[in-house]
Amino acid sequence: MDSIEEKIKRVQAGEVYLFSDIIRLYQQRIYLYCFRLLNNKEEAEDVVQDIFIKAYQNIS
Repeated sequence: MDSIEEKIKRVQAGEVYLFSDIIRLYQQRIYLYCFRLLNNKEEAEDVVQDIFIKAYQNIS
């Protein structure tokens, strides 16, 4: 199994489908953190989505 660093390098090299693995690894942790800060399910979900969009856009 690839480390997170290796997955990131592979996504940067064009294997963008591996970004879904990164999402699966971190989505719940980030959601729980955002939910604790915002105390609102919908807002936390929106923020998590924004985080992953920005991460994908800036992965290079």
